Amino acid sequence: MASNLAASFSLDKSKTSLLIDANLYNPCLDSLVIGDSEVGLTDYLSDQSTRIDIKDIVYATGIPRMRVIPIGGYSEAAAEYFSSRTMELFSEEVSRRYSDRYILLDAPPILEASETQILIDIADLVILVVPYGKVTNEQIAEAVEKIDQSKLVGIVYNN
Repeated sequence: MASNLAASFSLDKSKTSLLIDANLYNPCLDSLVIGDSEVGLTDYLSDQSTRIDIKDIVYATGIPRMRVIPIGGYSEAAAEYFSSRTMELFSEEVSRRYSDRYILLDAPPILEASETQILIDIADLVILVVPYGKVTNEQIAEAVEKIDQSKLVGIVYNN
């Protein structure tokens, strides 16, 4: 869903899209990278020496005007990095540096991962993706309750 949305946004010739893989449990956006992705988001967040710059983790895709930041290889304690000052600074820098871009975060399911709540707090807007026929109405309601209503754009049924 996130990659399709990012690809759609990149069709706007005056804008670009940046898709960030923040799904520690099912990372899949590295397949969009042209060539090899040496470092990603978790590597950047865990780098205490600040040798990794944001530009080092942004990769081209096969879609014009669409870039991706893969999850990276350093997933040990990565969930804690999402609530770190480094993540806060990363989010601010990406927004400031790429003001002409739609920035999308691909996060794990809200009812299965505590990190998603942290990512929701960082995000400006949230789209809840619901796997069609695989969750109950009660689970959808519980997920919706966890999202600040001023951020919730809508629900998309998938699969």
